[in-house]
Amino acid sequence: MRSNRVLRFTVAALLAATVVQRGLLRADEPTTDAAVRQALANRVELKYIDEPLEQVAADLHAKLGIPLCIDSKAFTGAGISADTPVTFAISDVSTKAAIGMMLASLNLTTVVRNGVLTITTPEQGENIVDARIYDVADLLLPASTAKGSPTSIN
Repeated sequence: MRSNRVLRFTVAALLAATVVQRGLLRADEPTTDAAVRQALANRVELKYIDEPLEQVAADLHAKLGIPLCIDSKAFTGAGISADTPVTFAISDVSTKAAIGMMLASLNLTTVVRNGVLTITTPEQGENIVDARIYDVADLLLPASTAKGSPTSIN
């Protein structure tokens, strides 16, 4: 039983090292995504009257100071235009909530990936998958070798 756990731990460690070494996961991605998520947590006031979606995106980019883009390919497939007029007003809510409510009326959503807030369709948003690596060594090793305890794997 113990050798089975050691084998699983070794395989998990090798897989994690391979993913990082081959560049499948960049160390800076979580930090850049965290900056976008922090900007989305700030409170904001938005007011747009018949503004083209493209102009709204440019205004949000200027207000938030984060990279923002429109997924034109997904829009074309869904029959949506960057010129779609947006009428929306709200104040004193989180930026994430405000943008979510504004885009919900257009059947659109946002995705944070690689440090960029992307406006896309819900279908395309569901297709975006992030690979993440978690340290699960403490789940694979016996309790006596958990963090803080001496570890000897033989």
